[in-house]
Amino acid sequence: MKKKIFWPLDIHLDLHFVTLQPGGLGCNRRLGQAAILGGLLLFVTACNGTQTSSSGPSIPDPPAASPSAVTTIAQFALVQPQADQAELTRRYLSSLQDQGFNSQDQGFWVQNESELLASHQGRVSLPAASITKIATTLAALEKLGPQHRFQTTLNYQGTLSSGKLLGNLVVSGGADPFFVWEDGIQLANLLETLGIREVTGNILVTPGFQMNFETDPLRSGQLLKQAMDQSQWSEEASAQYQTLPPNTPRPSLEIAGQVQVIPSPPTDTKLLVRHSSLPLIELLKRMNRYSNNPMADQIANYIGGPQMLESTVLRLTGIDPEEVSFINGSGLGEENKISARGASFMLIALANLLESQQYRLGDVITLIGLDEGILDTRPLPEHILVKSGTLDQVSALVGVIPTQQQGLIWFSMLNSQGDVDRYREHQEQMLRTIIERWGPTQPQANQLQPTRSGADFTAINEVLLPPNSQPGR
Repeated sequence: MKKKIFWPLDIHLDLHFVTLQPGGLGCNRRLGQAAILGGLLLFVTACNGTQTSSSGPSIPDPPAASPSAVTTIAQFALVQPQADQAELTRRYLSSLQDQGFNSQDQGFWVQNESELLASHQGRVSLPAASITKIATTLAALEKLGPQHRFQTTLNYQGTLSSGKLLGNLVVSGGADPFFVWEDGIQLANLLETLGIREVTGNILVTPGFQMNFETDPLRSGQLLKQAMDQSQWSEEASAQYQTLPPNTPRPSLEIAGQVQVIPSPPTDTKLLVRHSSLPLIELLKRMNRYSNNPMADQIANYIGGPQMLESTVLRLTGIDPEEVSFINGSGLGEENKISARGASFMLIALANLLESQQYRLGDVITLIGLDEGILDTRPLPEHILVKSGTLDQVSALVGVIPTQQQGLIWFSMLNSQGDVDRYREHQEQMLRTIIERWGPTQPQANQLQPTRSGADFTAINEVLLPPNSQPGR
């Protein structure tokens, strides 16, 4: 039988659990809101229309949202926690209080598939830091789909003759959050294979183009110009060249003019080449592994901004509106808030969505012991999936642990107004406590592990210039 992922809703003092089936109904369905009236359970579902992007007119609109993986409530049951489970919450709080931390600045949530195992201020919103990136991941995958690629095109304005572009090189950005040195170098090589070795005019850049995580299109255009001529490479560009396949040519594309930002591409341009990014599923994995803030903000802005993130989280988790508030997609700023249960619910919603898209949670979230990234320096147990978040005096850790006795355990620890290093030590100790209590085990391949390696994904560069238009070589 196919395993279901359970969604608990803690209403008042009772614990209520719902099971959501992956799959689509052709519309986005709000989680059923359960009301207890005279002992009766009432369920309401509603279809929502597709949300639209609020990105600026200079950046292409993303595709329409795909149907949500969440369909309807399949099961609802009252479940009371075991009496001894309260001990885990007591241990969590006492350890923090012994170190002088205020319990009101802490959020804690631990659950298995059908039971809440521990909770402290589970419904209270606290600074989320980079846990916000889970919301960005969830909303982007639902709206764009895992195979979405961001496109950057190089067009020209003028004529091509005898190895020269007599005119301007026009860069039309498609909001690619991961266009870097290597991509600029390879595009320059592609132009040189077409016989273009010199540009007599300027580089004209649209606002949708960003490079090396720079948000300023002018600076991004200057970096692209630098990448296209090896004589202008910085030490960083030279180092990144070394990551390209052996014997990759070093381009020497001469560009006589300057970089200029224009609101939109001129109407008289002709196509040269197109760069399609890594698929979204891999971009999100890299974003989360390294907790890359510019990537998260750019992706969030492209799909509609923080309001889109909030509405997606509310619709796919059923948490209360006061439990979530975002001001960006990265988590920078303590104004980004989520409750502990909301953080776990987001991760469960993400797992359900990925299952409907033929992927697993490990395809976008760091699996300790397998994935390199920002968590390499922390002594975290292997075989767990985690996302961390850090600001001044804020440390958050959210994830899922495979155990022998409880199956998958979903946890959230949101700690604020304290020393980050001490908070991290406390989180790591709590994870060891959970694993020791319920027994370690390795995740099954069909539960958490990624479906494929990041090396399986590549960006795509294409020639768009017709062969009869290519200049003499």
